[in-house]
Amino acid sequence: MNRPNYTSSPIATAAANSRMLVEGFHTVFYEEMKRAKPKYEEFFEMQKSDKLSEAYMSAAGLGLAVQTPDGTPVEYEDIYNGEVKEIRNFTYTKGYRVMQSTLEDELYGINRKALKALPKSMEYKAESTAAALMGASFTTTYGFDPSSAVMPIVATNHNYISGKYDLTSTTPTTTWSNRLASNSAPTPETVSQMYVLSNQARDREGFPIEFGEKFIVCQVDKEPVFWAIMNSVNRAFEFSNTKGIFGPQGPWNMKVKVWKWLPSAIAWFMLQPENTPFVHQWRIKPNITEDYAKNNFVQYVNARMRYGQGAIEPRGIWGTVGA
Repeated sequence: MNRPNYTSSPIATAAANSRMLVEGFHTVFYEEMKRAKPKYEEFFEMQKSDKLSEAYMSAAGLGLAVQTPDGTPVEYEDIYNGEVKEIRNFTYTKGYRVMQSTLEDELYGINRKALKALPKSMEYKAESTAAALMGASFTTTYGFDPSSAVMPIVATNHNYISGKYDLTSTTPTTTWSNRLASNSAPTPETVSQMYVLSNQARDREGFPIEFGEKFIVCQVDKEPVFWAIMNSVNRAFEFSNTKGIFGPQGPWNMKVKVWKWLPSAIAWFMLQPENTPFVHQWRIKPNITEDYAKNNFVQYVNARMRYGQGAIEPRGIWGTVGA
């Protein structure tokens, strides 16, 4: 028995209408996928914006208080500007059109399905640009540095603000790192190295930072490897099915979050969500409008949104390009 050969056609054409409205054509070739809550909201600080761009500026505070004998002057110290980052809001749009006859005679809820597809198009755009930002952490695309030399978000040689070094050490250094020294695949050793690196972080004044719980961010390709690591034995450098130091019953309690939008299959990160460097600022959240052209009986539906994304400063993320 010969079957008709249905080919893809725009909904707005008469040819497409005839195919959609044929009795018995039970499957409409239209993408409709169930979606979870946007993942980037777990990794980005969500902000509101009321203008074209927002400027984020930090400042370095004071060093340690000094013992002051009675009658001696107070020691005064200058406050230094820290990193300054401007995040601009951009406009994103998408729309679809549908013939009036399709709306009048539709049998399969085409317009209703399209209305579901439009928000997905907008939502996925924000997700994709956020993932691209984190994925570019090793490049200077979104880089910055307090010394005005462009640096990646994740680098081995970030500069402390002038005069605000590692003040608690006898031999203070002028730079700090949030990247493994070599491009590394996830192993118990490299996870341990990154965890130690994260706990060596210091604030703009050079004092140790007491970060809260951190988690791993990776592509789905690395999830099985991290599962094995997080469920290793208490000796950190062996694999086993026994609960261990990295997993939920261990002292590090390191969770793994898979982000399928990350551009690299091998890069992986450690993130502290309460101090994430990444910001997503909504200027206008997605909104849908419609118009009707009487001259050709076509309904136009469109969506528009405005937002900006960027990184304020490097603290709060650690990573490696992977291997």
